[in-house]
Order: sequence, then structure tokens, then C-alpha cells
Amino acid sequence: MAFMTEQEKRHVILIVDDDAAVVAALARLLDREGYACVGASNLRDAARCMSRSGEDLALVITDLSLAGESGMTLVHHMHRRRPGVPVVVLTAFGDWGTYADALGEGVVGFLNKPVSTQDILAIVRRLVTRDPRHRTSSPGADSRPGPGKPESP
Repeated sequence: MAFMTEQEKRHVILIVDDDAAVVAALARLLDREGYACVGASNLRDAARCMSRSGEDLALVITDLSLAGESGMTLVHHMHRRRPGVPVVVLTAFGDWGTYADALGEGVVGFLNKPVSTQDILAIVRRLVTRDPRHRTSSPGADSRPGPGKPESP
């Protein structure tokens, strides 16, 4: 189990999937690692969770196929309204065109279902780190020191 400070516990991970079992399993796994998780099964609930999480929202993990809705709608919304929050796509179905579109909207990672525990933990740990200097929120993020940015040790 990971040990986190009170500030680190504030980071919220939003899991969006129309399969309640997937949301529950991922939330259970990430909760055991010390992450706070909220789940949604559709776009309306996801928007509500994002509003409630406010600045504590640290990561969104979403399926692309949501019962009658597209996860790309959520990806597009996140890219426009919350560009600093990384989005990871978790899907059983996808094609290169969809992946390219998602990357163009700021998606930082893809996970194929069924996802392994190691894969989900690796990407979450990489994107939601204890040290904001090492947090990657987009591909090619500028990690060079600059004004107001401390140098890495």
C-alpha cells in the first residue's frame, strides 16, 4: 500500500465506464493504493463528478464506448475545459483513427481491456505523482526548469 500525505489524498481520479463492475474494480484497486476515486457510468454523471471534484481532479480514465454515448465527447470536453487534467482511454474496442483523434484531443495514454493491475498502476503513478515537477499531463510536456519552476534534483 502506498502512503500519502493529506495533500496527496486530495487528488481525485474519475473513472468513467458504463460497466459498473469495471468502475468498481478499478476504484477498489486504486483505493487500496491510496487514491481517491469517483465513478460515473455516463457523460452526465461524469460532468457532475468533475464539478464536485473541482481542483482536486487529477486524472480521468474513460471508456470510449459508453451505452449510447461516446467517450470522445468527454475527451473533447476535458481538452477544452480542463486541459491540465490528463485523460487516459480504457477500451476494448478501438482503431488507429480513433486513437489518433484522441491523441489530438490531449489523451495521454491508452489501456486495452482487460487491463492488468501492473499497467493501470504504472500509468496512474506516472500521471498522479507526489512531486508536481514530475507529473506528466500531456505528451511532450515541457519539464525544463523555468521561472517559478524548481530544478529537478
